[in-house]
Amino acid sequence: MEINGILTGDLIPDPPDEIYTRGEIPPSDFGYKIKRADGEAHWEPGSEEDYRKAVAQLLGVPLGAVDTTRSKCKNIDEKRCSGSCPGGGGSCRLAYDPKEQYYYCCCF
Repeated sequence: MEINGILTGDLIPDPPDEIYTRGEIPPSDFGYKIKRADGEAHWEPGSEEDYRKAVAQLLGVPLGAVDTTRSKCKNIDEKRCSGSCPGGGGSCRLAYDPKEQYYYCCCF
């Protein structure tokens, strides 16, 4: 499904194959972006700002309404999520921002 320009479920594309040849994936509490350097793709940890912007877009809420402290929904790797959502706020699921090539987990 596409929600406000963010892809979810079966619409989330697989990362390019060559990205897995560049060593370990750094840990991240805020998802992962695909970046290119010297023509090669690599993972870069997302920032709290990246996360707030993407979740706000997905949920259609103001940036300031995104609380990063309450949710226990986190990436356990670049495309898998684990955790709980406070107050019955949906399910912990993967989302993808195609403009930023950003994979992240959130409650929706």
